[in-house]
Amino acid sequence: MKRILYSILFLSCLLISKTSIAQNLVSFEFKSSLPVIAFQLVIGSEAKYGVDSYKITYTTTDIRGALDTASGLVVIPKTSAIVFPLGLVQHGTVSGRDDVPSNLRGGYELGAAFSSAGYVVMMPDYLGLGDSRGFHPYVHADTEASAGI
Repeated sequence: MKRILYSILFLSCLLISKTSIAQNLVSFEFKSSLPVIAFQLVIGSEAKYGVDSYKITYTTTDIRGALDTASGLVVIPKTSAIVFPLGLVQHGTVSGRDDVPSNLRGGYELGAAFSSAGYVVMMPDYLGLGDSRGFHPYVHADTEASAGI
């Protein structure tokens, strides 16, 4: 049983290292700050923190496995606490290249609401959307997963 468990752990590490080699932060930019009252009016007592939103650009792999630059949004609770759970919100179909979380559109409010409840939330724009060049490979599992990783 231990051999199987160690084999699965080893293979998982290989998969993670293969896909995460290309993930590097290129830049970040402060986008907005929202007070806790904005969330308490909508989601009630679950909201405990105000949030700060940052647009990030990072490298990831494209449909052919080559390096590409993508963008996304990171939403962080405003508090002096250091440790929070990490959340990932991957948006659905958007109406255009600029209708994405990093532009504070495309459903970014959901990630901000989770962050007000105490999560650090990441929201990738996906390849071909936001600041990424080229076309968006719609419903392409590998690139959508890579953008989230």
